[in-house]
Amino acid sequence: MEQTETIQELEKMSVPSNHYIIAVDKQQKLGSSMTREELLGLYESKKRDFRGADLSGVDLSGVDLSGVDLSGAKLYSTILIDANLSGANLRGADLTDADLIRADLIESNLSEANLKCADLTGASLNGADLTGVDLSGADLTNADLTGTCIREAKLNGADLTGADLTGLNLSGFDLTWVNFTGAILTETNFTGAIITNCKGLPIMG
Repeated sequence: MEQTETIQELEKMSVPSNHYIIAVDKQQKLGSSMTREELLGLYESKKRDFRGADLSGVDLSGVDLSGVDLSGAKLYSTILIDANLSGANLRGADLTDADLIRADLIESNLSEANLKCADLTGASLNGADLTGVDLSGADLTNADLTGTCIREAKLNGADLTGADLTGLNLSGFDLTWVNFTGAILTETNFTGAIITNCKGLPIMG
């Protein structure tokens, strides 16, 4: 049974709202997809645990989901333009091809997340945990990555045009085909990095 059908049935039976929340929560745990309305309704009821939720393709533009737990969630092609995900747990989430333009990801946990070909143009990632994240082919134009933990991340083919990479340790990284044009590289460490076909890097001797 779809979640919308569950809601309708509960409304017909005049089931108390707390029972409704439990019913939807059970379906979420079974891996069924959620709508924007269902997610925000549960968030407003103080629920923060959405581990493994399927929100693929859902338009979540401008939502406030600060502090939410979406670890392991399916967010393939999800639209998160101007969304507030500060302090969110997105560990291991699938954000392939997600639209995160201007998203607030300050101090979020994106470790082991899949952000292949995601659009993070203008996103704020200050202090985020990017350990083991896959950002290959992602667009990080004008993104702020200052203070991020970016160990063992994949960046090959990423567009970092105009991004602020101040103080980042990219030593040993595979930076093949990465575009650094106009990026802020103050005290950025490229020791031992693979810079084949990189664009916009100063000549390194």
